[in-house]
Amino acid sequence: SRLAGDAYAQSSSTQASFESRIDALFNGGKATTGTRVLDRSDVMALLGYPDVPLMLNERHLLDGLTNHPEMTSAAWKKVPGWLENPSMVYRDPRDSGRLVVIAPDTLAGYPVMLVVEPKPNPAGSRPAPAVPTESLLVTVYAKTSGNLPAPGFLASSGNLLYVNTKNAPEIARRGGVQFPKQAALLQGRQKILTEK
Repeated sequence: SRLAGDAYAQSSSTQASFESRIDALFNGGKATTGTRVLDRSDVMALLGYPDVPLMLNERHLLDGLTNHPEMTSAAWKKVPGWLENPSMVYRDPRDSGRLVVIAPDTLAGYPVMLVVEPKPNPAGSRPAPAVPTESLLVTVYAKTSGNLPAPGFLASSGNLLYVNTKNAPEIARRGGVQFPKQAALLQGRQKILTEK
């Protein structure tokens, strides 16, 4: 449910357009250049990234219809709330330009991964603009195979950026890893935002 005052940094018109577009894509629509997911992201701003609109990579959504059937239309409509109320956020150790947001909920018992490119390169431009005009939601999927990266490793390597200490331990357990004690998280090389 939404709180008064733009709880998800998503206006009513953006929410309606996003949900309508999700329905269209699930009903055979072709991918376009992108659909606005959020007008702005409080979480990205808190983490020091530009406070700009977040756009959806529709091609990845369509590709995932076969590979990730758990990502139903109803699940996709939860994405804005998941982005603004994450369980964890970390820099992808394999792609330093991307962030992985772990949703506060699971799908079919599996953690949900949301991959965000906070400073995407527009098609054909190299390098990325100094001040991006939008961020990109690259893909969303339930982690149905393999384990999540260990939060302790992410913290010690400086890649763990945010932890919701209330729900992250259970999400990590479902992702096949043990969640470290608070003291172990604080031994990372950088300050980690936590929600107490």
